[in-house]
Amino acid sequence: MKRKAVPVMVALGLILLVLAGSFGVRFLERYIPSSEQADLTEVFGVTGDEVAVFLNENLQETKGLFVEDQTYLPISWINENLNERFLLG
Repeated sequence: MKRKAVPVMVALGLILLVLAGSFGVRFLERYIPSSEQADLTEVFGVTGDEVAVFLNENLQETKGLFVEDQTYLPISWINENLNERFLLG
């Protein structure tokens, strides 16, 4: 009886090893980052000519505009967060 039990145990061990490997591959495929790039307009919540505004590495709720190779920010946001010396016009 012992001689018949050894091949059965080896076969069961190999089956368990294959199952563990397949579950491991599925786990890695799900949780390891892919090389696919995210859509940055969706990530930053901008559309069209809007640009995301960062201050000290923090994404701000305020959005700027990019028109004719110039970036424009709201004067109220500039006065609140940067410097009140900016003038209109």
